[in-house]
Amino acid sequence: MGKFVKGQSGNPGGRKGTVVNGVCITDLAKSHCPEAIQTLVEIMRDKGAPQTARKAAADSLLDRGIGKPLQKAELTGAEGKDLMPTNTAEAARELVTTLAELERLGVIKLPE
Repeated sequence: MGKFVKGQSGNPGGRKGTVVNGVCITDLAKSHCPEAIQTLVEIMRDKGAPQTARKAAADSLLDRGIGKPLQKAELTGAEGKDLMPTNTAEAARELVTTLAELERLGVIKLPE
């Protein structure tokens, strides 16, 4: 088996597109991108179109043009505490507290 060479892709040709009846689906879809974008613009600008359709078209254009907005996710542990301690001393205190609670519940037995 060959080795990877630093600075060289292990797959220089990239991922192969799906081919159906001799036609690459990826290439076919890409060939329709200008028309699809134009359709979205027409829907977005159509004052007679339902508001939901206009918004969906605008959202699609923005998502593809500048990317979807980042989603904030708040991750907390028990009682709203941070999942990741911010320093080593805090991590050690949380570990001791957790181990003591597990021993109290009979889940583990700590050495004397």
